[in-house]
Amino acid sequence: MIAVLASACMLGGVLPPIDIKADRLLETIRSLPERRSPGPDEEHLRGLRATERLIERSLHDLGYTVHSQDIPWNHPVELPEGDPDDGPWKNLWVEITGSDLPDEVVIVGAHFDAVPNCPGADDNGSGTAALLALAREYAGRAPRRTIHLVFFNLEEIGLIGSTLYATERIVPLRERGADIVGMMSLEMLGYYSDRPRSQRSPIPRIPGVFEPRSVGDFIAMLGLRGGATFHVPLSEAMRRAEPELRVEVVDFLVEPMPDFRRSDNAPFWDIDVPAVMLTDTSNYRNPNYHRPADTVETLDAARYARTVRAVAAGIWEIANPPASAPATP
Repeated sequence: MIAVLASACMLGGVLPPIDIKADRLLETIRSLPERRSPGPDEEHLRGLRATERLIERSLHDLGYTVHSQDIPWNHPVELPEGDPDDGPWKNLWVEITGSDLPDEVVIVGAHFDAVPNCPGADDNGSGTAALLALAREYAGRAPRRTIHLVFFNLEEIGLIGSTLYATERIVPLRERGADIVGMMSLEMLGYYSDRPRSQRSPIPRIPGVFEPRSVGDFIAMLGLRGGATFHVPLSEAMRRAEPELRVEVVDFLVEPMPDFRRSDNAPFWDIDVPAVMLTDTSNYRNPNYHRPADTVETLDAARYARTVRAVAAGIWEIANPPASAPATP
């Protein structure tokens, strides 16, 4: 009977107890090269290539088939002919095929590159480590819907990787009949503060519509009004999973303002896929944004881990709609 119950649980429904701990997340961030961008020098280039290999190896070790997509982008640094670090940059992803709704797809993505001369612990080591944690949690499990876990490259130079993935992978997939349920971009998840006036907002107060918080003690989910059928149940599932986590949803806009388009969710909006950015709001809260001070020591380990656990549970719930409910929002 125990074996039967365990097997049923693995096939979908409620995710078994989540084993995502702060120490493991921070260890993953520390394992990332502190220089990982396509330039301006060889150290940064080789660090970004090493990051690709680290992610690919980690996913292989979990038993996944790892897919890759070449990104046609020139290196600003010349390497010797035949150098193993030469060649195109790559997006990497895994597909967890749905058990009975395989053509309904939920996408979770995070970029793993950083800006030059910045360790990128929050931006976006925190998103990268979170996505690897989801891969560990979901390994060997079969949700009802298909889940794509996508590691995007070259986000910092113009959303290059996610744009290519959205247009060359997702558009054709949808043309073949797939239903893209929604996409979540994990963009800086680790910095929190309880200090007064530690939080700013690109959107001013709108009485009766929007009241910006002045304390950076929450995780923000930035979406558009048209995507509420995806992000509202997702945010509710995250709150149920981690009641102590403050999830602030900003979704009253019909079209995104520029600050909403600063991560890998934007290319999915451009192809009419419901998408959200989950973020600690970067420079509107974190004083270390794009600076050498963006180190793992500045992260709030407890709240970061709570956020990642909420994401793991929330995405799993979205990927496992009740059998009695309509399959697609």
